[in-house]
Amino acid sequence: MEFDREDSRSRGDSDEGEEIDLPSDVRGQAARIFRCSYKQCTPFRDKADPFNPGNKLCGYISRKDGSMGGSLYVTHVNDERLDQPTVIYGTPKLVYPYTDFDSLAYQDFSDIGCCSFVLANKWNGTNVLIFKYRDRAGNLYLSAKSKGSVFLVNGPFGQFATLTLRALQLDGDVMSASGPPGQLEPLLLPSMQSMTFELCGQLERHLVQYDFEVALKPLFVTYADGSIAPARNSDDLGPLPFNNDQVRRMCREVQAADLARNEAHRAASGLPHRYEHDHFIVEGRVLYLLDAAGRLIKRTMHKIKPTDIEEVHWASFDSTIQGRVREAVEKVVLREKKLNEKSLREELDMGPKEWGRFGREIVKYVDELRTGQLPSKIHDHRRLLVLSGYPGSGVREFAAALTAADGSWIVADGSAHDCRGLLEKHLADQSAKMVAIRYNVTRRHREAWVEEALKWGVLSIDCVYFEMPVGDAKRFVRQRRETGDAPKMPGEDEALKCTATRPLVREGFNEITVVKSPAELQTALALFVSETR
Repeated sequence: MEFDREDSRSRGDSDEGEEIDLPSDVRGQAARIFRCSYKQCTPFRDKADPFNPGNKLCGYISRKDGSMGGSLYVTHVNDERLDQPTVIYGTPKLVYPYTDFDSLAYQDFSDIGCCSFVLANKWNGTNVLIFKYRDRAGNLYLSAKSKGSVFLVNGPFGQFATLTLRALQLDGDVMSASGPPGQLEPLLLPSMQSMTFELCGQLERHLVQYDFEVALKPLFVTYADGSIAPARNSDDLGPLPFNNDQVRRMCREVQAADLARNEAHRAASGLPHRYEHDHFIVEGRVLYLLDAAGRLIKRTMHKIKPTDIEEVHWASFDSTIQGRVREAVEKVVLREKKLNEKSLREELDMGPKEWGRFGREIVKYVDELRTGQLPSKIHDHRRLLVLSGYPGSGVREFAAALTAADGSWIVADGSAHDCRGLLEKHLADQSAKMVAIRYNVTRRHREAWVEEALKWGVLSIDCVYFEMPVGDAKRFVRQRRETGDAPKMPGEDEALKCTATRPLVREGFNEITVVKSPAELQTALALFVSETR
């Protein structure tokens, strides 16, 4: 990550500025649809669709924040020009409902043609837009994107693509349009263009504490003409007939109620008021103002947050403010923007006065993040080695031999969740090497380790897979316990209950080494004690 002190307007993909084989007026057509400048309509070329292996898209993406930010204008699929470009409308940027931040007075919504309104729960996670597109032959595909990218991918701040597939209960990497999950069936309707969700839960940690591992919570649907309708959830308020005074009153009431819930959560958990993971139980609400057809007016949604999340007291640059800066940095990088003063101020909702007072400290803090928690690739020597295999396959023997030969390896004997404290303690060291030895026989176990390592920006993540049939493993453990040769090892019974799956590179590993014999174990060991590797 690099902090760019130039106040540039926008950022394109890595191939921005390259010439692509498109008619000269196509970019202008896209810019008109996006309601942005020519410069803010940036090209993307041969973007590989991770959910449809072999597919690649070409076109333009809107880099202008607002109701059309992140929208796509797809002109080519698999090098074939479409007869009619496909518009994928992005997720609009949420705006505050206030006239100003001094009085926090609500806007007057009575003159915009509003007929009804909804106050929906504001889920706290990562925005995921699942959309459809067709190739020139008419074949239908489903895929996903985040707010500022062409496609949703795994990255240093989270396993977003992997967790999305898991939330959809899909075993492979393909999001098939033939018999999609029930949650996505509305996308098969001709009038529907996309469905927007929030990816959240314990495996996608943000501020709010949830009691589920991971889920895609429906937010709204977008039709082919770009109009938006909110999803219907049981805990939402509405739709209710529009009354300007009632809207304002209900917004203030839910803000007060959500603040009380957060304060009760922190009191029950013994937590201070900090802008950190799990220190909140609710993030707030989203206000949808709807027209007579039940569609969102001007593609504009308002965020209604309780004061403990919404207010930024710029009295001192304390841990709460640092938490907000770190969250802003993650969002800027995820949305593929340049990390500079303009993008940070937008994410932090900071005016000139606040930036004038604390801008220098924010820049310094971002630089410390870049050189500390996320060191440069040149100086980052951290490694995570995940061992995968049943008891008796050689996992613990390998770990013992590895640490005996190279004492710098740190053993993590537990699940990824259990070892978070150990990771936090050691991965701040740019030369730390950790080996996870608790069998990790399933993809879920291994990806949990990959996810935790990526949160720290670890670049070198490898796996050693010890191949052994489960029947042999059960006999080995039973015989050892009957003879009393060795004590029961932690995690054995849990591992034997699982069906082992062979590790794949797409789980997030750089390299996978397979061990089937004692000789191959020694060969693998040599790889990881060699200083040249």
